[in-house]
Amino acid sequence: MAEPTMADLKDIPALYTSSRGVGDVLVGQDAARRLIEASSSGNDTALWSLLSQPQYVTTMLDKPHVIYSKDPRGQVLARPISNLERALTVAAQNGHATVVATLLAFATEHSVELSDVITRAVINKTIDGGHAAIFEALAAADPNVINIRVGHGHERPLYEAVRRRKPDVVAALLELGADPLHPVAPGYRELGNFRSSLMSFAAMNEGPRTTTMLLERGTPIKGTAALHTAARFGQLDTMRLLMHHGADLEENVPGWKGWTPMHFAASTGKVDAMKLLEQHGARKDSKDEDGKTPAQLLEEQNTA
Repeated sequence: MAEPTMADLKDIPALYTSSRGVGDVLVGQDAARRLIEASSSGNDTALWSLLSQPQYVTTMLDKPHVIYSKDPRGQVLARPISNLERALTVAAQNGHATVVATLLAFATEHSVELSDVITRAVINKTIDGGHAAIFEALAAADPNVINIRVGHGHERPLYEAVRRRKPDVVAALLELGADPLHPVAPGYRELGNFRSSLMSFAAMNEGPRTTTMLLERGTPIKGTAALHTAARFGQLDTMRLLMHHGADLEENVPGWKGWTPMHFAASTGKVDAMKLLEQHGARKDSKDEDGKTPAQLLEEQNTA
């Protein structure tokens, strides 16, 4: 395949054909290789040594075209990305908080806007890795990091950390002031219910830790389908916690045929969850909009 040349490069994200991989520069040699390696490995001493040399200061601020997506046919997406952003992304991905702090200090020293380097990619890598300490380092430089929109629907970091089941990151974000009542951009979407609300996603997490943290911050249960979700996934300890905090055992979820938590448990064959709900007073004979009881749903699930 014909590799792109400098003459082919565009100043916006664009499609190219290349044999190189994601994270590589698109054209020429990678002048920032040693900087990226030091950041990726967490070698803060080596990074400081490099940044004490004028040529590496210049290199860190350069913006080569970098590949950020590739398909099996060799088609790649690339755009100008500063080597500082590249270094910060790999440091965040690998959980190197000291290196992140060093890179942010470098950015400030050289009058680089932090919003230009603390990007959606940096935040997503931090969440995916479960790196609470990285969020603390980022927030020390820019407290507004807790409000950066990171999802396709403008979701904020707290929403994504709960959805991706990263309780350590959730804890850090809450301590940093993230608001559980506004996890999505204001006006973009309501808090939602099953598989969309913060409390519903928390109830999918293993164990009640995330739900506990949200309840401690005053996050409501009503209308969030938290108990329905916990029942569907058989999260018994989370169910007990929610019922202790007054979750409605007969609440219906909009758009879900009038299902109660008992219906949700039955739909996935979670018999223990059904028994727990019954022990706390939930009705076994509640009918959904199709006239089906939880027992009928359970039978359908068992014979499917």
